[in-house]
Parts: sequence; C-alpha cells; structure tokens
Amino acid sequence: MPLSIGQPAKKALIALLRAQAVPGAGGAFDLLAVAHGWPQVTVKYGWTGGEVGGVCIYGGGWEYVQEDAVAEGPGQVVHEEVDLAMTVRVQSRSERDLEVVDEWAQAVDNALGGVLLANPKLAGSLSFLGVTAGFGGFVATDDETVVHHGHTVRIGGLHGWSP
Repeated sequence: MPLSIGQPAKKALIALLRAQAVPGAGGAFDLLAVAHGWPQVTVKYGWTGGEVGGVCIYGGGWEYVQEDAVAEGPGQVVHEEVDLAMTVRVQSRSERDLEVVDEWAQAVDNALGGVLLANPKLAGSLSFLGVTAGFGGFVATDDETVVHHGHTVRIGGLHGWSP
C-alpha cells in the first residue's frame, strides 16, 4: 500500500486527459483543436523542458494531507487530499497577439474544467474534488508568444497503508 496517493492520482489524471486529446477520437481537446483550427493538444506527465510548441497540458508536483479515517489503528486507513499542479501551455509562432494566445489557453482551461467535472471518479477511490488555485503568465518575444495557465487540482481518496 502506498504512503500517499499523490503519484497514482497524477497518473490517473494524466491518463484521463490523454484520452481526451487523441486526434480523431472526439475527446474534448481533440474537438477544441478541430473546431478552431488550432494545433492538437498534447498531454505530458511533466515538463521536461525543450521545444514543445503548440498546445500542451502537463502535470507538475503535488502536496498531500492525510487524516485518519478510523479510530482503530491510527494511520492505517486514511482520507487523503492531494493538490496536484497542472499547467496549460500555449506556444505560438504564427499568432503573436498576446490576447489571442491567452484566449486559446483559456479555451483549453475551460475544456479541462469540463473534463474534470464530467469525470469525477478517476480510478479506484480517487475522486476529483475541485480546482483550488491558479495563476496565469506569459512570455512574448519577437519570435513567439508563450502563455502559461497553472491550476491546482484537488483529488481525494481513501486508502490504507502500513509501514
């Protein structure tokens, strides 16, 4: 049994999002790209740097808190909440208007929210609980415009563990 459900929660969320991004499969991110003529959304487990281009959703780190779920055997069955960092990144070399690129990122944010609301059960006892925080930022140069929208996604679950 795991000490934390952080990594399994991240893995389940990434799998759900990847399924929505498969070209031609009719998932939320696929339909968004087709409807607007934008690049396909890619979903990555984490940001590894380098050139990604287009539209990418990637996972980051996580934090968790646990609370005993039963009085007997403290720490053996716990309710855990994981705050998982997720980032929407839109990079454009063809469209330089920051407001337009930011709108692309917002559209992906909205689709991400729709996917999470439509799929509250991720895997096993893991459930989507909400988006608890976020941020937005950008970098604009003569060559490209890159917009980042970060989200803290809360996932909860009940699990047991033993040392």
